[in-house]
Amino acid sequence: MNRLKRYLSSLSFRTGVIILSLCVPFYILSFAQMLLPFDAYIKGILWTVLFGMAKAFQYSGLAILGVEGWKRLKSKFVRNSGLHSYVENSILPRYNSFDEGHNVNHVSAVIDQAMMLSRYYDVDMDMIYVAAAYHDIGIEYGRDNHHVHSSRIVREDSNLKKWFSEEQIQIIADATEDHRASSSREPRTIYGRIIAEADRQIIPDLVIKRAIQFGLKNYPLLSREEQWTRVKSHLIEKYSVGGYLKLWIPESSNAKALFELREILSNEKQLRSYFDTIYDEIVV
Repeated sequence: MNRLKRYLSSLSFRTGVIILSLCVPFYILSFAQMLLPFDAYIKGILWTVLFGMAKAFQYSGLAILGVEGWKRLKSKFVRNSGLHSYVENSILPRYNSFDEGHNVNHVSAVIDQAMMLSRYYDVDMDMIYVAAAYHDIGIEYGRDNHHVHSSRIVREDSNLKKWFSEEQIQIIADATEDHRASSSREPRTIYGRIIAEADRQIIPDLVIKRAIQFGLKNYPLLSREEQWTRVKSHLIEKYSVGGYLKLWIPESSNAKALFELREILSNEKQLRSYFDTIYDEIVV
């Protein structure tokens, strides 16, 4: 039984939501079948089976979600005094003007990953949500020091005082500043480590694509070969063994993904094949 509980708790938030939602049609069917033209014996069997399935999906879904997952699910329906509405309507749309590597799709993915990782720790889910939502907002002022500007924007956003204390806002600000992979210091809090880890998104194709897109946007005059040299140098500097990227959350899947990416980086021919394929998809 304990092994089963551990297995269920290791599954993703999304899986938990899907399984939990399956209890609803089975609850409905368990009672709706009473209207069918069957005798009481058959109806009793159907009710037992369907109601039992509903309970199985309900308890399995709750076991997967855990306490924090359940809180997160409830927050989808019972918002924290407008916090989520404020972020979704006033903060996330600002990402629409950013490059593809830092647009609204990216920040949404970071939010989802941060919320998933936070289930393993005793943290405030709303603080995690806001830190993830603001982590790249500073790109409005340029990429180089965007993490510093993100932190400043958090501290200067008076709207956040409706939902957080000054101390909580400072922790959120620190987390946004500490997320950057090239930072020379370790994140100061568990909030910073969660946001930094969620921001990694180590998917080989995506990592290489983002590096190419950045080069094409910021160095458009470089030739194909010069773009290749820049991308290769950047990836090795950041992701190779001894590179500046660090992982902070052991429950994350990034360690396995980083190993796979390093395998590609160690084979220049394979890396070049990835580059050429993705480059040709982008430059059409």
